Amino acid sequence: MGKRENNAAVRRLGRRNIQEHFLRNILIIAVIALLAGSVSALNVLGTSAYYNIQSFYMQQYGSKGHVRIENISDAKIRELEKYSEVKGLGKSILIADAVNEEFHGKSVEIRYSDGQYAEYTFSKPTQGRMPKTLGEAAVDTDILKDLGIENGIGQSIELDWIENGKTIRKTFQITGIWECSKVTSVHKIWVSDAILKDSQGIEKTVELMFKSADIRKSAEAMIQKLQIEEDACHINEIYDENVSQSIETETLAYKVGAAAVLICGLLIIHSIIHVAYVTDIKLYGRMKALGATPRQIRKSLVWQNAVLSVPGIGIGVVIGVVGAKLMLPIVFQNLQIAPNLYIEWQDYILAALFVYFLVIAAAIKPAFSAGKINPSDLLGEEGHIYFKGKAERRIPGVPVLFQMALYNMGRNKKKNILAVFLLILGILSVGSIYVIHKSFDIDIYMKEIALSDFTLSERTLMDTWGEYDPEGTTLSTDVLKDIRGLDGVYEMGTLYSKDISLNLPDHAYGNITRYYEQNDGEVLEYMGHSVGWTEGYYSVRDHHKCAATVYGVDGIINDRLAERGRVLEGKVDKEKFLSGKYVLAQGIEEIEPAYAQPTYSVGDIVEIEGRAYEVMAIISAPYPVTEGNISPGYEFSLQFFMPSSEFCELYPDNTVRRVFLNVDSDEKENIQAYLEGYTDRNNIPMISEKSVEMEYRKETSASMAISNILAGMILFIGAVNMVHVEITSVNMRKKEFAMMQSLGMTKKQLRILLLFEGMGIAAVALLISYFLSFFVIHTVVSAYLETKWTAAYNYTITPLLIITPILILIVVGVPILCFNQMQKEEIMQRLYPWEK
Repeated sequence: MGKRENNAAVRRLGRRNIQEHFLRNILIIAVIALLAGSVSALNVLGTSAYYNIQSFYMQQYGSKGHVRIENISDAKIRELEKYSEVKGLGKSILIADAVNEEFHGKSVEIRYSDGQYAEYTFSKPTQGRMPKTLGEAAVDTDILKDLGIENGIGQSIELDWIENGKTIRKTFQITGIWECSKVTSVHKIWVSDAILKDSQGIEKTVELMFKSADIRKSAEAMIQKLQIEEDACHINEIYDENVSQSIETETLAYKVGAAAVLICGLLIIHSIIHVAYVTDIKLYGRMKALGATPRQIRKSLVWQNAVLSVPGIGIGVVIGVVGAKLMLPIVFQNLQIAPNLYIEWQDYILAALFVYFLVIAAAIKPAFSAGKINPSDLLGEEGHIYFKGKAERRIPGVPVLFQMALYNMGRNKKKNILAVFLLILGILSVGSIYVIHKSFDIDIYMKEIALSDFTLSERTLMDTWGEYDPEGTTLSTDVLKDIRGLDGVYEMGTLYSKDISLNLPDHAYGNITRYYEQNDGEVLEYMGHSVGWTEGYYSVRDHHKCAATVYGVDGIINDRLAERGRVLEGKVDKEKFLSGKYVLAQGIEEIEPAYAQPTYSVGDIVEIEGRAYEVMAIISAPYPVTEGNISPGYEFSLQFFMPSSEFCELYPDNTVRRVFLNVDSDEKENIQAYLEGYTDRNNIPMISEKSVEMEYRKETSASMAISNILAGMILFIGAVNMVHVEITSVNMRKKEFAMMQSLGMTKKQLRILLLFEGMGIAAVALLISYFLSFFVIHTVVSAYLETKWTAAYNYTITPLLIITPILILIVVGVPILCFNQMQKEEIMQRLYPWEK
C-alpha cells in the first residue's frame, strides 16, 4: 500500500475511533473546556485587576488625565489644542469652595467645566446634562444625599460660598447627576460659565491626554516647546512606572494561578490520553499491520486529541467569560469602587494557545509509544484471554478475593500511581489552604493596626493623594466633647503632630550616616526606589539639617509607647515623661549591635522651638501612631514623642491628628452603631475592630478566592481522573470478568472483588494523605505562617474528614456501577464481541 493510501486509511481509522468513543470524547472535551475556562478566566481577572486597581488609584487622585496644568491662559490653551502630541484636552475654572453646613467640612469645589474635563475627572453626568445657562448645576449623588434631595433632576439647591469676604448664597436647578466615587477626596459641583462676568480673562485649569505612552518625555517636550511654566504642570502619578510595576505585582497571583492550572491540566490530560491509548492499543497495531509508519501513527493519535481540543477550547472560552463575570464582585471587594470587567483579545488567544499546545504535549509520549507497537504481538492476542506473570501462591488465612484485589491493584502501576498522586495533591492543597485561612488571628491584627477599639482620624491624614493639614477641622473641640460624653468609653488617647527641621549635633549626625552607609551603602541602595527618601538623606548628609516630626501623645498612646517590647534602648519613666522635660525617639527594630540607632542617643539633648528636651528612650512606635500622609520633603525624617500638654504649649494652633477609644465590651455594639452614623454624617474617617476585619477580608479576598479555586480545581481534577481511571479499568476487563463468570464466579464475588480494589486504592490514598497533611502542615505551612504576623498557627484536618467519605464513595461506587451496567450484556457477547 502506498504512502498516500496509508494516510487515507490511517485518517479513516482515526475518525472512526473518535466516533466510537462518545463518552470518552465528552470527558476529554469537558476537561479541556474546564482547563481553558479556568486559564481564560484567570487571564481576564488579571487584566481586570490591573485596570480596576489603576482606576481606583485614579479616582483617589481625582483624574485620569496624563497632565494637569494650572493657572494657564486662553492663549496657551489654544496652543495646546493645536499641539500635535495632545490627544484630548479639558478646561475648567474654579469659582469658589462651597461652605454649606450640610457638607460637614467636605472639600466641595464649585467649578465651570467642559465635558472633556468632567470626563477626565470622573465627574461627567450619567443622568441629565452639563449646565448651560446661569442658575443650572450638576452634582454627584453624595452632594444630593447631604442636601437631603431625592430624584434630583429639576430640583433646586442652595449653595453658599465666600466671595470678597462675604458669604454668597444662590439657588441652582439641577440638570445633571453622576454617581459619586467612594474614594474621591474632592467633590465637584459644575455650573455654567455664565456665572462669571468675563471667563475669557480668567486663568483656567487644564487636564490633557497625550498620544504617546511616554508621558514624562511628552510633558517635558511640551513644556519646552510651548514655554509653559514647569511648576504649573503636574504629571499624573498613577502613570508612573513604579506605580505600574506595583499594580503588576498585585496581579501576579493570577499569572501564578494560571500556570498552576496548566501544570495540573497537563497531568490529568496526559493521564486521560494515556488510558485512551492503552484502550486503543489494538487499533494502532492494526494500523501498523496495514503498513502505516510510526510517524503516521503518532500523527494520528496527536490529531485525534487535537481535534477534540477545538470544541473544548471554544466552550472553555465561553465558560471563562461567564466565570470571570461571576467572580468579579467577589475578587474585587476591597477596591471600594464598582469593579468593571476588562476583556482583551490576547487573554483568550493566549489561553487557547496554551491549552492547545498543552494537549499536544500531553499526547506526545503516548503517541511515541503507539508508534513502537509490534502488531504481531497484539494481533496474536485477538480472541484469546490469558494472564501474564508468574503464578501467585495463596496466603493461608487471607481471603482469596482480597489477595486477587491486591494483585489487580499492582497490574497497572503507572496509571494507579498517577491517579493517586493527583488525588493526594488535591487533598494536600485543600488542607493546607484551609489551615492558612483558619490561622488568621484578628486579635493580633487589631493590636498592630488599630491600637484601640475605635480610632477617629483627621480627614486630610487619610486622603491618599492629599497632604495632611495639622490644623484641620475634622476632629474639632465639639467632636471631642461628643465622644467623651459617650457611655461606655473608659479610656482615650489623643495624638497631635508637627513637621519641623532640626540642626543635627555631630553625635546624632554620626549615628545616622554610619547606619545608612554601612556595608558600602547597602541600606541606601535598598531605599533607592524612593526618590523623596533618598533626596532627604543626602540633604541631611550635606547640610547637617534633618526633617523631623514631633508627636504629642497622651492616654492610651503613652501606655503603648512604654510597653517593654517597644523600648529599644533606655527606660521609659512615665512620671518623668509627663513632666514635659523629656522626649522619646523613634528607632529601628532588630538593628545590628555594631551600629547605634540612626537618631539621637539616649541622654542627648534635642532643641525644639528653642526648648531643650532630653531623650529618655528610643522606642518602636505602633503603626497607627505614625500612619498617615507624609508631607513632601519629610520622606526621610526623625520622629520624637512628647506629652500632648507640652505639645499644645509649643503649637497651640494644631488640632488633633487622631483619637483612640477603648470601650466596655457590653457597650461595644451600641457605640459601634452610634459612631458609624456620627462619623458618616460628619465625614470623619473611623477604624474599628469590625471595619478592620472586614477590610482585611476584602484585601485578601482576591488571593483567598484564587487559592481556594486552585486548590478546589486540583482536587476536582484528581477526583475526575480517578473516576476516569476506574471506569476505563472496568471496561478494559470485560473479557476477564466474563471468563471468571464462565469458570463459576458469581456476580456477588466480582462485586466484592471490585469493592476490595476500591477500598485498597482509597486506603492507600487516604493513609498517604493523612501522613503528608500532618507532615506538610506542621513543617511547610507552619513555617509559612511564621512569616505572617497576622497568623496564629491552627492545625486542623477538617477538610480531610469531609473528603474521606466522598473519596470512598467514588472509588467503591463507580466501579460497581460500571460492573452492573456491564452485566446487561451476555457473557458470550463479552468473550467474543466479533461474533454478534
